[in-house]
Amino acid sequence: MSSPERSAGIPTNAPRASGAAPCACILLAGQRAAPRAGSLAAEMGVPVAALPLDARVTVVGAWLEALDAANFGGRRILALSTDEDGQFYKGTGLVSAGVAEGSVKAGSELELRTDTAQHRGAAGTVADICAPLMNSPAKLEHGVLVIECSCAPNFDIAGMLRAIPAEASIVVGVSSGDIPAGVVWLSREAIERIPSVGFFDLKEQLVTAMVAAGTRVTAHVGCAAFNRIATRVNYLAAIEQRLDEGGLATSPDAIIAPDAQVRGATMICRGVRVESGAFVSDAAILPGATIGARATVARSVVPPGAIVPAGALVVDQIYAPLEYAPRAGAGSVDARTVEVNS
Repeated sequence: MSSPERSAGIPTNAPRASGAAPCACILLAGQRAAPRAGSLAAEMGVPVAALPLDARVTVVGAWLEALDAANFGGRRILALSTDEDGQFYKGTGLVSAGVAEGSVKAGSELELRTDTAQHRGAAGTVADICAPLMNSPAKLEHGVLVIECSCAPNFDIAGMLRAIPAEASIVVGVSSGDIPAGVVWLSREAIERIPSVGFFDLKEQLVTAMVAAGTRVTAHVGCAAFNRIATRVNYLAAIEQRLDEGGLATSPDAIIAPDAQVRGATMICRGVRVESGAFVSDAAILPGATIGARATVARSVVPPGAIVPAGALVVDQIYAPLEYAPRAGAGSVDARTVEVNS
C-alpha cells in the first residue's frame, strides 16, 4: 500500500473548511462469513461485531457509543454481507443493549443494509452501500466515515473528524505505530473511483489509486495500539482493554456461587451460572453458559449456552465451538443469534 501522508501535526481542533461532518458512517459488520473472517468469527459462527465486550455492550455497540461521544449526527448504516447476518443485530438479547436500546441517540437511526454482491472487498461494499446515497439531498458532499467492526473500539473518532483537511480525498486512521486502525474517511471523489463490479480493497487498492491520481491521502493517529479481534487472544485483549486493563464485568442476572472464584479481566454475561467451587480467570463467559462445580476456566471463551462439566479444565481455548447445550429451565438459547430469551 502506498504510504499516506501523516497528519498527526494538524491541530485536533482545526475543522475542515466546510465545517461539516461526514454525511454517514458505514459500519462493516458482516465478517462471520467473509473470506477474511478471523478464526474467532469462524469458530463461534457469529460476526465479531455482535460479540459482547463488557456484559453490557457489543463490539458494534461500543463503536456506536464512540460515535455518540464524538457527537456524530449523520446516518449510521450497518453493512452486512448476507441478509442472514441481520438476525444478529435485531430483537432482544445479546446485541440489544448495544444496538437497539442503548447506543443510538434519539432521532439517530441505525440502518441495516446488505450488500448482496459477492467478493466485492471492503471498498466495493462501501461503494455498493453508498450508491443510493449519491443522489440523496446531501449527495455525500462531505464524505463518509467507514469503520471495520472487527477492530477494537479504542479510536478517537472526534479527534479524527476535527482533523480532516478540506482538500483530502482519504484520511486513514492509524495507531501510534502507523498501523491502520479500522477507521477511514472517504471523500465523495474517492467513493466515485471505486469500480461498480469486482473485488476492490479499501487500503491496498483504493488508497493506492487515489495516491496515484495525485489526490491528498493523509493518516491520522487516533489510538496508541491497534487490535483486530480475529482470534481468542485478540478478543480477550479487547475485553481487558474495555475493562481498563483489568477488573470484572458481570451481568446482574448471572448466578455465581458464594465459594466460586472469578478473577482477572473476566466477563460474565446474562443468564450465566458459575457453580460451587469453580474458578474463572481472564475469560469470557457468554450468555446462558454454565461453569460446573469445581471447573477451571482460564484465558478462554465459553460460547452461549455451553456447559462446562463439573471438574473440567478449560485453558487457552474456545470451549466446544458451536456446541450449545442450554440447561433445562434456563430459557432458550439460539446458537445462531446468541440470544438468551428469559
